[in-house]
This record gives sequence, C-alpha cells and structure tokens, in this order.
Amino acid sequence: MAIPGAPMLDPATTQQIHDLMGKGYAGTVFLTTPDCQQSYEELSARGVEFIDAPTQMPYGVDASFRDPSGNNFRLTQLSGDWPS
Repeated sequence: MAIPGAPMLDPATTQQIHDLMGKGYAGTVFLTTPDCQQSYEELSARGVEFIDAPTQMPYGVDASFRDPSGNNFRLTQLSGDWPS
C-alpha cells in the first residue's frame, strides 16, 4: 500500500475525526485498492481481522474489517465499469 500524500484536512478537523474514530463513531470508511485479494492477504498477515473475505460484487471485489474501536472499513477493488 502506498503512503498517502499531504493531509487534505486542517489540524482541527483532523483532531475531530480522530476523536470520533477513537469512540468507534466514524460510520463506514471506504478504501479502494487496485488488488483487493493482495491487500486482504497483506493486511491479514499484519493481524487485521476481516469480517468478510474478498467477494465479487457487481461493482468489483469487496472485503470488510473493523478497527479496534469498532469502526467499519470497506476495502474495494472497483471494476473497470465503475468510476474511481
């Protein structure tokens, strides 16, 4: 996985998001990846416990996991038919 670029949010907003995520109240965070199966295997090897293994969906391949605070994450590889 690539290291992201510069932050998109100002420090105060970033702190608010950290506070909400720390309480498990971030809703669902959607992440895209060019290879869902590979990302799943890499994250699983690092100890991430997935709720759903990569599954073929109409929009691409999708898997889900929760962080220790209970926030839900969707890891998605979009098919060529869907905009990224």
